[in-house]
Amino acid sequence: MRPAPARRALLCGLLALAAGAVARAQTLAGAQQPPGAQTPRGAQTPAPSADGRRALSPPRAETAPHLDGLLDEAVWQTAAVATGFLQQRPATGQPASQATDVRVLYTADALYLGFVCAQSDPRRIVHQVLGRDTALWDDDYLAIALDTFDDLQNGYFFQVNPNGVRYDAQFRNEGRLLNTDWDGLWAAAVRITDTGWQGEIELPWRTLRFPVREHITMGINFERQLRAVNEQSQWSPIDRQFNLFRVADAGHLQGLSGISPGSNIVARPYALGRLERGSALDPAAFDRERWKGHGEVGYDLKLGLTSSAELDVTVNTDFAQVEVDDQVVNLTRFPLFYPEKREFFLEKRDFFQFGSPANLALFSRRIGLEAVAGEGGLSALTIPIEYGTRLTGKFGRTDVGLLDIQTDASGDVPRHRFDVARISQDFGTRSRIGAIAVSRQGEDGGDFNRVFGLDTDFRPAEQLDLSGYAAFSHEPQDGPDHGTWGTRWRWSHPLFNMTTLYEVYGRDYHPRAGFLPRNDITTAALELGWTPEPNAGWLRRLENFVYAEHVARRDGVKESTNLQAQTTLFGSGDEELAVYYTRNFERLFEPFEVGGDVVFPAGAFTFDQLGAELTSDRSKALSAHAELVLGDEYDGKLTSAAGELTARWAPHLAVSAEVQSDRIRRDDSALGRELRFDADVLRLRVGVDATNELSFDLFTQLNSDEDLVLSQLRAHYIFGDESDVYLVLTDVRNDATGNYALRRGEATLKLSYALRF
Repeated sequence: MRPAPARRALLCGLLALAAGAVARAQTLAGAQQPPGAQTPRGAQTPAPSADGRRALSPPRAETAPHLDGLLDEAVWQTAAVATGFLQQRPATGQPASQATDVRVLYTADALYLGFVCAQSDPRRIVHQVLGRDTALWDDDYLAIALDTFDDLQNGYFFQVNPNGVRYDAQFRNEGRLLNTDWDGLWAAAVRITDTGWQGEIELPWRTLRFPVREHITMGINFERQLRAVNEQSQWSPIDRQFNLFRVADAGHLQGLSGISPGSNIVARPYALGRLERGSALDPAAFDRERWKGHGEVGYDLKLGLTSSAELDVTVNTDFAQVEVDDQVVNLTRFPLFYPEKREFFLEKRDFFQFGSPANLALFSRRIGLEAVAGEGGLSALTIPIEYGTRLTGKFGRTDVGLLDIQTDASGDVPRHRFDVARISQDFGTRSRIGAIAVSRQGEDGGDFNRVFGLDTDFRPAEQLDLSGYAAFSHEPQDGPDHGTWGTRWRWSHPLFNMTTLYEVYGRDYHPRAGFLPRNDITTAALELGWTPEPNAGWLRRLENFVYAEHVARRDGVKESTNLQAQTTLFGSGDEELAVYYTRNFERLFEPFEVGGDVVFPAGAFTFDQLGAELTSDRSKALSAHAELVLGDEYDGKLTSAAGELTARWAPHLAVSAEVQSDRIRRDDSALGRELRFDADVLRLRVGVDATNELSFDLFTQLNSDEDLVLSQLRAHYIFGDESDVYLVLTDVRNDATGNYALRRGEATLKLSYALRF
């Protein structure tokens, strides 16, 4: 970025910061309790703390309330009360349209929240979801953000809906790193009444990590959604360009004493039995083999070493219960990024993240999974994991993490050991600097790859975020250009935002345990956004942005550019209508085979595409999504269409059908004919939630490009203290002749039992 625009951007950021601070002060000063909100007799009402943030000083109770969803016990009359919620949307800064009270108290063992969500017309309460750990964004909900170290950046997220469904997550860096697969031990009891819905929540201290002091202060905030009118309101107000993970704007939970997370020892042994036959890599294996049965045992151990440090151990790790990956047709010349779904790697993954989405020093799917080509196409070979250990902790303003994984040999893949060390030091307000070391070591010692790096997130102003990283790799055949670095600037305002990005990937930089689609390039990108919220009739909000990206090889040759302009309209029910235009430039240094008989020759191509996307109100019993892209693809023609239709018989049954269809046509003058590529992916999902604890999921996919039909049925029952039983049936059919004969079958019954000490 040239100096003059940089100075203007910084000046705009400082002016916006001052305006935002004044607006927030006026909002807090003018906040009033909405009609219908009542404070129990004898309860404490929130008052500002010394830094101007709202504060709660909950009383310590000797007897814990009984969780039944009723707030009729005497102990609730002494609780501190968070009330006076303010809208974030649609009427920013105005009192919530329906009253919400959250009462807070604690014991030596847990934090207790009792809430009353008034609703003048209970028929308008939206509660579609019943299954545990299901995202609740399209239901009514009450959510809690808890910053246990009061570091203004990291914390825990808890969410409940009127059906009593619990959803939780860990977040870092104000939600930029979000781990929704973390499962904490907590409880909730919820009831729908004639005047709304209400409930009680128990958050045991042993579920959380926090510093033990004589007097403890945590950050806390609450958010309520009224999905029928698409209203979100918070106890401690947040500017509308942010969300609840913005704990720098949370209130204080102060005056806590005599509490400790304790040891929090959880042992989770498992045992499974499995029947299997055939191989997805070898179509003939099913016919020549018989069904084979075997059993396995292993365990996971979680040990709270101190109030802020935790050790996780896994032995003979098994991931039989993991859902299969979505089938995707790749129209690019780069590898696809598949998300991690394995439980051990999902927990704490946010802390070990380093780099950018297109340049990760550590990508956990490189551990225990190997891409292997067979007659049935490209498939992920599962590599046995002998053991894994992970140590994480926060000591003052310093976060530390260590990871050690040992994989076994499988086929032609030898044993490997993976080691990661991560450290992060907070400084100033909402800023940090960190370092990482990643090692991938083969059993012979000569096959190794290591990555070392530094990164930082610096926030000099409330609305200005600066981040950067630098790293280098080291392996036996190192070249001289084995480094990478990048920087990102983001300025955000309720109405405008701007993001700049610049990254360099060295020719010889190879993170073998990470993710890097291509190297030997530099990338520069700029995004400008304008997000007005007129709230005029059906139209609630607009999101407009222009994105420009330039990619060049290190020798200066332009490889690709992308210019995109998009406008998205959001309706009163969060419906979306988006229209976008892209202009692309791609230089192919060698021919690129998409599939079918379509091969694009080497050369430079400039081409345009126009797209439209429509999404209906997802909170309705019937919802739909459709997308259409028309235009050129290199020197061919592209038509890409996608659709999804979801029907809900709330709260027990949901059926979703999806289709993705891609067509490429290219005239080849040398051959004198039109070349074609046709690919379709069909998906059917059926979810049955019998109760909060018992669920059934059927997922069937057809990929015409790979002549593949993949089906999986998962039955899951949770019992006791987060113990569970899984029954997983997998069916793989792959045959180029089109008869889709069975190529692999697998049936697994797995029991995990949680023992807490």
